[in-house]
Amino acid sequence: MFCEHDPVPAVLTGDDMALVYANPAARAAFAAEGEITLTGLLEGEIAGATATLRDMAGTARARGSARRTLPGGGGRLTLTACRTGEGMCLWRIDSDAGPPPAAPDLAVPALRFTAADTAPVANPAARQLFGWADENAIPPELGDGIVTGQIVGVGTPGGRLPCPAAAWPHGDGGRDLFLFPADPAAKELADGWTLFAALPVPLLKLARDGRILLSNPPARALLGIDSCEGDGCRT
Repeated sequence: MFCEHDPVPAVLTGDDMALVYANPAARAAFAAEGEITLTGLLEGEIAGATATLRDMAGTARARGSARRTLPGGGGRLTLTACRTGEGMCLWRIDSDAGPPPAAPDLAVPALRFTAADTAPVANPAARQLFGWADENAIPPELGDGIVTGQIVGVGTPGGRLPCPAAAWPHGDGGRDLFLFPADPAAKELADGWTLFAALPVPLLKLARDGRILLSNPPARALLGIDSCEGDGCRT
């Protein structure tokens, strides 16, 4: 095979993702010995491997090629499928450690951007809420200089959600962008604090002297109080 000495993992598949050939790089990277399908090879590497690979194979057969970048392998995997013959596809599997996702264990949607505001990596909460199967699905406008306090409309499978944003810079010039999805019924977007009560995470708005000016219901529930604005907290 012409890709025998290619340092990038490459495999040739036939019908039903059956492995016809895997180069040494693929066998070393994915423990290919004994695997008979590409789906089995990547099942533990990417989420929803079966559906993703079948969709890519269909696109490659119809258009000649398909390419996707997906979270997996401890970073990102870029899969490229090329039609090579009747019912056959050649696949290249490029691994890119890339930046780690922002706040991977946080229930709040978050994106990590490079210094150029490109190559965003979404945490699991963002992928689940907004229905992003991979990084290619992230709307490019989310990298367009969004600043803290800005209200961003983000599409989801259930409709568009208004999300107050908060940006957290990093020393390398990159940043994390946190999106706080509000109740879709909250229509007033002129003032960022209009959506305060609709946000699902505990939040407080403080004056410079430390007085609490606003608290939303999750914050009051967490603190065990009925009110916490103005003169003091009441339980």
